[in-house]
Amino acid sequence: MNHLEEDLETPACTGGAARSAHHGTDTWKDGNAATHGASPSKARRRKDGTTSTRGSIRRAAYSLALAVLMTAPLLYLDCRKDREQFVTVNWLPGNLAADALILAVLGLGFAGLIFLFLSHAPAILEHASKHNPLPRLRLAFDRRSIAMGTLIIFCIWIPVMVLFFPCSSNHDFINQVYQYQTTGQTYYTTLGTVVDAEFIDHHPIFDTLIYGWFVSLGNALGSQNTGMFLFSILQNLGIAVTLSLSVCYLERLGIPKPFRLAALAFAIFFPFYPCFASSAMKDMLFVLGFTPFCICFIEAFRTGGAALRQKRFLAAFVLATGLCILTKKLGIYICAASLLVMIVALKGSRLRSTGVLLSSILVFSVAFPAAVYPLIGGVAPGGRQESLCFALQQTTSLLINKPEAVSDQDLDTIERVLDIEAAKDDFKVALADGAKNHWRPEATNEDAIAYLKVWLKEGLANPKEYLMACAQCCGQMLIPSKQLVFPVDISNKGHFDLWGPNFSTVGEGYNIELKRPEALLNSSAEFRKMLIGGIGNIPVLNLITTIALYGAWIPFFCVSICFVNRKKSILALAPIMLSVCTLLISPGSLGRYVISLMYAIIPMAGWMLASFSQRSRKAYPRPEKTETEPMLEEKNAL
Repeated sequence: MNHLEEDLETPACTGGAARSAHHGTDTWKDGNAATHGASPSKARRRKDGTTSTRGSIRRAAYSLALAVLMTAPLLYLDCRKDREQFVTVNWLPGNLAADALILAVLGLGFAGLIFLFLSHAPAILEHASKHNPLPRLRLAFDRRSIAMGTLIIFCIWIPVMVLFFPCSSNHDFINQVYQYQTTGQTYYTTLGTVVDAEFIDHHPIFDTLIYGWFVSLGNALGSQNTGMFLFSILQNLGIAVTLSLSVCYLERLGIPKPFRLAALAFAIFFPFYPCFASSAMKDMLFVLGFTPFCICFIEAFRTGGAALRQKRFLAAFVLATGLCILTKKLGIYICAASLLVMIVALKGSRLRSTGVLLSSILVFSVAFPAAVYPLIGGVAPGGRQESLCFALQQTTSLLINKPEAVSDQDLDTIERVLDIEAAKDDFKVALADGAKNHWRPEATNEDAIAYLKVWLKEGLANPKEYLMACAQCCGQMLIPSKQLVFPVDISNKGHFDLWGPNFSTVGEGYNIELKRPEALLNSSAEFRKMLIGGIGNIPVLNLITTIALYGAWIPFFCVSICFVNRKKSILALAPIMLSVCTLLISPGSLGRYVISLMYAIIPMAGWMLASFSQRSRKAYPRPEKTETEPMLEEKNAL
């Protein structure tokens, strides 16, 4: 039997509430029916899958509450006089009464759909479990199924890879390749200064090394385009593996075959997946670690920590955690906080959970920089403005909208760290770059500490202004107003014109010759226009093109359904919830910040569906397996 088919010494459970082999009791010890029993009145279920009137009222209340929480922020911002700074949905007329009516109807529609979902999902899952369409395509959690799913996804994505030849990217990619190529000093584009190192820890160094290596490979092969197209192929292949792994993992969660096929179809045909997979953006490399990290995290909770006893699983968990740390600046905080949740929640596996956390930090956050940075010519730290961007945005907003609130003494303290007039002139309500890019490089630690004291004092005195600055900057990550747009060019020509002279005069070796063929550039731009502009103009359907759907609505829906069905099951979605929280302090409403959540939809939704079986297991405890009853793993292995 393949090691991927082994269920960690436990019977495969249809709902994810696996029985611990070590203790012989249910993993979740929160009043589970298997240990404490369940109320017959609450467990009574009709043949059509619905429950009693009492249960219906409870589900209706939850459904209405969820719908209100999903639509109320948009209605509030739509009612403001400065709505144009927040709301850009073109299907709202702009009239307060009409907008309120439309959003109320939309909210009631959501409430009805949620109510029907809560009422009939168990019966639908049970009915779907009796069917096995396409029996040759098993989509089981084994190597063969994962490889088959990967091949199917990758092959169907080939036309999109060709359309985006050699790849697409944003301007960060150009800066990273420049750092890799140049020797000696490096121009820091964010602050417009020169640093005495070959790399700057503004973007993840691991990503920079990968991009630069493939450009160098292209030089060796005769064309930088060739090198980056090889990168695009490998990245598409890696993303296809993570999606296939997600689909096949649904079998481990007990999700029926028809739903797994639907998830595979979604992975193949959801247009944003291949378009972003052909982009050289640092956020895409983070996906390669974050999705497996979420799967490992869910599996650890599903088995009550029993998974952590397997050496291969433990190694995979550490590797996924390390890849998250290497490919995103916030990755270490998301992973560390998630693992702390695991350490607290899984009492019987605290030592192993702590081992995953400490080994990942020591190897990938301490040993990797110590060993690699000296070998590549030194790495200068990124400016303090990156960690203070949110504070700088609030301060600049306050100085623009309510300058009388800041005393002359506080103004002098702010002036020591920030070019106030330049920041005000370059200020953008939905992007913190205009403020943070005018941080004074010569500011000392004492200056920064003094500024933080002023920032805190002004925030306590002017909480409304700070809150509005937050809503302006990242509110569109949480309300369905701003569209998710993928890049089509390698980088805008304006970026070369802006930074090219500095790149050529600072350091040696700068030579970027990447260029997308004009015909493919025009075709991919038309494809984006058709997707974003076409679907984006259809009311309700255009939600699939918004950032908020993936950054807030889908995660919020999945977490809420888990909470309704079984409260403790939401702990397994800690990485998702923490990732959403980071959006609240993000330096802008940019689509690339929600990419990792978008690619984690399948395991996220799978755990949410499994929570229905957890609820069913709580109400109807299964009898212990006898020696004569065949194990589900043995059936799967046949």
